[in-house]
Amino acid sequence: MSIKCKACKTDSYAFAKAVLLGKYKVDYFQCSNCGFVQTEEPYWLEEAYSNAIAKTDVDLVFRNNTFSRRSAHILFHLFNHQAKFLDYGGGYGLFVRMMRDLGFDFYWMDKFCTNLFAQGFEWDKADSDTYELVTAFKVFEHFVNPLEEIENILKFSKNILFSTELLPENNPQPNEWWYYAPYEGKNISIYTFKTLSIIADKYGLNLYSNGSSLHLITEKKLAPDIFKRLCESQPEAFTKESLLQSDYSKAVISLINRHHSNSVIFPEEVTNHSRQKPTVLVDGVFFQLYQTGIARVWKSLLEEWVNNGFAQHITVLDRAGTAPKIPGIKYIPVPAYSYNSTDADRKMLQQVCDEESADLFISSYYTTPITTPSVFMVHDMIPEIFDWNLENPMWREKHYGIHHAAAYIAVSENTAKDLVNYFPDISLDSITIAKNGVNHQVFFPVSQDNINYFKIKYGITKPYFLLVGAGSGYKNSILFFQAFSQLASSYGFDIVLTGSGGVLAPEFRAYTLSSVVHTVQLSDEELATAYSGAVALVYPSKYEGFGMPVLEAMACGCPVITCPNASIPEVAGTAAVYVKDDDVEEMANALCEVQKPGIRNSLITAGLAQAKKFSWTKMANSVSYALIDTTLQTLNLKEINLIIFPDWSQTEELISLDLEQVIKVVATNADSDKITLLVNTTNIAGEDAELLLSSVTMNLLMQEDLDITEGLEISLLGNLADIQWEALLPRINTRIVLEHEDQQALAQVPVDQLVSSKIDNLSNQIHIFLKEKKQIESKILNNLITYKIKEIPINIPPDHALPSYQNRFRLYDKFIGVLAKYLPNSEDFIVDIGANVGDTTALLLQYCSNPIVCIEADEEFFWIMEHNLSEYKQRTILINSFISGNNFKNVELVKSSGTARAVERENKIVKSDSLESILKDYNLPKCVLLKTDTDGFDFEILLSSLSIIEEYSPILYWENEILSLEHIALAKALLNKLTEMNYRKYIVLDNFGNPLIYEGSSQWIEQMNEYLFNNIHTKNNTFYYTDIVAFPERYSHLIPQISSDYNNFIRSSKLYP
Repeated sequence: MSIKCKACKTDSYAFAKAVLLGKYKVDYFQCSNCGFVQTEEPYWLEEAYSNAIAKTDVDLVFRNNTFSRRSAHILFHLFNHQAKFLDYGGGYGLFVRMMRDLGFDFYWMDKFCTNLFAQGFEWDKADSDTYELVTAFKVFEHFVNPLEEIENILKFSKNILFSTELLPENNPQPNEWWYYAPYEGKNISIYTFKTLSIIADKYGLNLYSNGSSLHLITEKKLAPDIFKRLCESQPEAFTKESLLQSDYSKAVISLINRHHSNSVIFPEEVTNHSRQKPTVLVDGVFFQLYQTGIARVWKSLLEEWVNNGFAQHITVLDRAGTAPKIPGIKYIPVPAYSYNSTDADRKMLQQVCDEESADLFISSYYTTPITTPSVFMVHDMIPEIFDWNLENPMWREKHYGIHHAAAYIAVSENTAKDLVNYFPDISLDSITIAKNGVNHQVFFPVSQDNINYFKIKYGITKPYFLLVGAGSGYKNSILFFQAFSQLASSYGFDIVLTGSGGVLAPEFRAYTLSSVVHTVQLSDEELATAYSGAVALVYPSKYEGFGMPVLEAMACGCPVITCPNASIPEVAGTAAVYVKDDDVEEMANALCEVQKPGIRNSLITAGLAQAKKFSWTKMANSVSYALIDTTLQTLNLKEINLIIFPDWSQTEELISLDLEQVIKVVATNADSDKITLLVNTTNIAGEDAELLLSSVTMNLLMQEDLDITEGLEISLLGNLADIQWEALLPRINTRIVLEHEDQQALAQVPVDQLVSSKIDNLSNQIHIFLKEKKQIESKILNNLITYKIKEIPINIPPDHALPSYQNRFRLYDKFIGVLAKYLPNSEDFIVDIGANVGDTTALLLQYCSNPIVCIEADEEFFWIMEHNLSEYKQRTILINSFISGNNFKNVELVKSSGTARAVERENKIVKSDSLESILKDYNLPKCVLLKTDTDGFDFEILLSSLSIIEEYSPILYWENEILSLEHIALAKALLNKLTEMNYRKYIVLDNFGNPLIYEGSSQWIEQMNEYLFNNIHTKNNTFYYTDIVAFPERYSHLIPQISSDYNNFIRSSKLYP
């Protein structure tokens, strides 16, 4: 398929495919002459421009600053710098504003975006003046019809200074080069130098370029390298009067003419107690590094733990004496932390953990011992979200701590989700949510007298807006300043900034010329007063891990204006005014609305109520519970947890008898793999208990042929603290009553809280525990239909395509049954990747006696498969995993017609395991057949499993789906690798099960793949994909027997071979 190049009118051919805006499958075409890349007709642009400036355009301010300095340098030296200039596609007008500040008479024009910064200097349609030069930065790649747009620009000037990234020489596809930006959907035209040269020649103009991103089309004839030298040299200082003062005067006059309004005024001593078990070491490193919000979190937690008694389990590592000294907390002085000696610091931490016999470690900020289990508290994922340099030592240590943690705590639900998105090995359900609190004894509405005193102290003479932690970047304070500058009554307000380092950032100054800005550093008490007296807290952050200033402001009766981003809605609820983080007009409206008494009083009332939902007491309890729960991880608790209290003072014979009875009943239960048996060892050494249990289990193996290692978990339960028992008891389903029990141990445990069961009733009790769970599962089963695979009935979802396909196409999915009959060794195992609901495995079970490893990524299909194959546990191993060599970002498993296909989805991650790691975990023998059917990921799976294929040389069976040139390349790469491993002959079937060739070559398959790809857009396909069976040389002799048998089946009328 070809279309005409929009630049040179030569034929362009299909070049690549990509998914735009996360949902539109779009074709890209490349010109055979000039290399210009264009998309198919862009029907999605209206949606793409719903936000004129892309949310990912985070370098907008930096880029405009760079372009303004570079453009001034070029215009000053090459053009009449006293003339008028036009910025085409000027965005928010920031570039025009900057150029005018530098003294260049620039004007703004943009069809899609609102002018925020250059108001009053828009291009006037009635103005017939021409311009010395037109600038167009990050615009050319958006042109639907480049020649038409360029001709429009040339009506203003014959000189165009523009930016666009030239297509690199390696000709990358959309998934290989950032500038395509498919997630934005706007970059639909990609140029080469040759393309731009052809365009310049077409209009009799000259082209000059820096070779990458900055270009000049001009009527001027310049020295060959002058433009490139100006682009690459450091912009030099030049004398040119700024237009800022005159522009400001015009704006003031305009405001006076449009508005007239009056300003509105709105009314020990440290005690070192010995620690009790379990002992938790807290590294107070954050107190050394910073004194910001996280320091407040940890100081509050320590104070709460003193009050509730948990401090008896806590020891704080005091870095160079920087930790706050709280009576009731034990401190150990340790050296100051340095990112230059992280390895040495880990060794030091481990030494302290060992000396203190610490059960657990938690850091206030990203430090980790070597072996002691640690809990990681995540406050935010800012570096990951905003793509900071993760090689920075701080973030490197953060990731080290995440990877080595035994458990996780997040300060908000959103932060927990962000953690899982970036670290998909972590289960969201495993993260404890412990939301930050607020000290209601400090942060509360203070009296008007205190507010007046505060204002006098800091010279605040007007009503004021408050910003806490104001800054650029994700803090997004620029939104407030831009909106504030638009207020007709802005001169009637002051601005109070705290937590900003005491200096107003230069980029904010231009917006505050008529107001006083107070940059102050405040104590907590003064901050509470500042909140109480403010017109509003303005907090326009693009991302927060929690958003503590929002909570503190509400607790002080201060209205809040913020953005509905990340965790902020969790904190503010419905008690704040929300604005978009890039909408200046909406922010300006909010600054006006919050002054209205009715709205203001409503926000104060709602905010006070919302703030009461948060407290440090709640957070401290949540964190302490998570810490204690982590100390119980070694018990390996499962769905059903049983406990026994053997009397270890009895004779070994009596103890063994009791243990044998219990273990035999539990281990032979059908659900033993869901059970943990806790054995209390309070009054016996752990080593002695292990020896006795080992003897009991060996006797059961010898006498009863009962191997308990196959399912049941047995954990020894030593001395636990009361606080650990409190956490453990709710998770124990029953106490098994023995004939001889340790009465002393029972007296120390509130066993009255436990259900008790005798051995002879234990199986029934376990059945009762599982009944409720199974009732829930049965609801799912009731929605399934039964379908027979030969003689084995299985349950499948009602929309599963298998019955329909096999009714219409008798051969569908039957060949593998014939293949299984001829597998050379019945002890070697089969791997079925993409096992779905177990339908292929059910067929294999009836044609061979080999053990089968069934791997399915979709959780619901996996559960159905578990049910379907529950009677074949001796021959099957079921694994819920996505097989690959990589984790896939922006991918989600989506079910349709009984299959789960991996499709592109924004902010989704599929976690994967390598086949090699899984097989090693199960210590399996030799693989004889490796079958994969994963709807598009088969090549990825096989290419990531080459080490297994080379080691075992199994017969390979895969679904060969060719939907793109990338699939053709992957197929070719796989076939080349297989050839190197002596795979020479292939059986190929169409998707209906009809044989296409029985002894094909890799070259034959490559030709067939070209056929499949060339026919994917036609409506007359005879088939849509192929199933390929690859035979290594040593198994090639099986092909004649297999093909003969399958032909006989085809020619019969049987439903199954």
